[in-house]
Amino acid sequence: MDRKTSSRKKKLERRQRRARKKGYRGSESRRQVRRDSWIEKLFSSDPQLRIEGITKAENRIQQCAREIEDLVDGFDPLGVIANSSVRHFLIDPETYKESTHNGDSFVVELLTLLLLRHPYKDGRRPLWECNFDKVDELAKEIKLLTIFSKDAKRGPVQNSSEEKLAFRSLQFRASSTDISIRAPGYDHHLTEDLLGIFQPMKDELEQLLGFSIDDVIQID
Repeated sequence: MDRKTSSRKKKLERRQRRARKKGYRGSESRRQVRRDSWIEKLFSSDPQLRIEGITKAENRIQQCAREIEDLVDGFDPLGVIANSSVRHFLIDPETYKESTHNGDSFVVELLTLLLLRHPYKDGRRPLWECNFDKVDELAKEIKLLTIFSKDAKRGPVQNSSEEKLAFRSLQFRASSTDISIRAPGYDHHLTEDLLGIFQPMKDELEQLLGFSIDDVIQID
């Protein structure tokens, strides 16, 4: 492995370590993730350990989802969504900065999807009894584990070539962004991104594959 490839590998591994540490910092649920030794298996070079980590992460995601459903059971669904929206979307336009905003639209949208799994029913319990802090913690844990498990499925970064490390870094960032902003819900954003990536190599794609990104988007 040459010096340049080794540098790229170390840079990617440092980025992943920072992402893990950032995810662990803050809420009790994220500290719990740190205490669970199996989370490290997601980043193991041993395929068997990595599969075990992925399985446990996916099971934990399902468990968190069930816990959220239990926490909001008995409350009016529309009231729950409204309160969560206020917690995460309410901002002061004069001082708002995306980099320092604590709100997370992922939480609201995940909560909404979980509530939509059940028929609507009038809530009997007052909303001030709902533990929204715990709901937020569990939802953010789901987000964190989803990012890590999706990356783990791509395999380890150890002993990777420079080209593979560069592509892997792009995959990790794209996947994290996709989960954070729910990209599939914004079709025009995806179209713009795909055109920006593949239009410059239009001629090469047509020569190699027989079609270009324009054809793919038109078919879709």
